Amino acid sequence: MTAKKEAPVGTLYAFWPYDQYPYFCCGEVTRMHESGMVETKEYGPGSTVWPVLLVPLNAGRRLKDKLQFLEHTYREEVTCLKKIADERLLNHIPELAETRKR
Repeated sequence: MTAKKEAPVGTLYAFWPYDQYPYFCCGEVTRMHESGMVETKEYGPGSTVWPVLLVPLNAGRRLKDKLQFLEHTYREEVTCLKKIADERLLNHIPELAETRKR
C-alpha cells in the first residue's frame, strides 16, 4: 500500500476531468498520495482522483464559482433550446408531436 503524506489541509484546491459540462469537478485537498492522487473534503476519505490542476485555496474557490456559473448558464440554455426544438416539432410534424409523452 502506498503511504500517504498530508497536504497542508485547507491550502490547495484540485480540479480533475469529468464527463459532463463543464467537464471538471473540484474540491479542497485534504490528502495527497505519493502517486499524485488526491483526496478532497467534498468527496471524503478514500475517494481519490488524479488532479489536472492544483491551485491555492482561494484561487480554487474562485474557479469553482466560475464553473458553477457556467454550469447554471448551460442548463438554462439547454432548457431554452429544448423548448425551441419541441415547438419546431409541434409546428412541423404535429401528428407525431402530439403522441410524444410529456
